[in-house]
Amino acid sequence: MRECLDGAAREQEDNSKWLSLIRQYADIKELDREMLHLLIKEIVVHEDLSEGRRNTTVEIHFNFMKQGNQLTVKG
Repeated sequence: MRECLDGAAREQEDNSKWLSLIRQYADIKELDREMLHLLIKEIVVHEDLSEGRRNTTVEIHFNFMKQGNQLTVKG
């Protein structure tokens, strides 16, 4: 039970940090190196060659968000 509460408290703290960062950078016109490091944990690019076509998927994993919360762009 205690572990569950600790996990919920950490998640709430991470959500608060994320919202604070988003508010700080809400009106940005250009993403610079500092903002990139603050907001984004990792960018993963997958490439699949099937049926003679190249399929590329880009996953953006954000800081302070629980695992599984990511932006995925396919093209």
